[in-house]
Amino acid sequence: MFLSVIKGKQFEMPVYFDLEEKKQFDLGKEKVSDIMRAFLERVEAAGYFVGMYGSASSLTTHTADDIKSRYTIWLAHWCDQTNYTVAYGIWQHSEKGSVDGQKYSGKLNKA
Repeated sequence: MFLSVIKGKQFEMPVYFDLEEKKQFDLGKEKVSDIMRAFLERVEAAGYFVGMYGSASSLTTHTADDIKSRYTIWLAHWCDQTNYTVAYGIWQHSEKGSVDGQKYSGKLNKA
């Protein structure tokens, strides 16, 4: 579904995979990392620059090291000074703020 939505589009930034569901985290680090790899590898194989989005906690406890070293990371760690020590490309240090642009309604337009 994701690839069909972005098909034919070009991006200046990576496209990120965001996994936040407790039910998935409850599967354990190995299974969660398998889910992440499946998505990341498939999107990358389709020709996109892909990365992983996650909190410092989820990246530490649920994400295998090979994923964190292979893909760019968008770190969500809401604090003034992060203690997350693994390399990351973007650090989201707050849940507040906004960017001008079109709001996402939560619904996809079907062509």
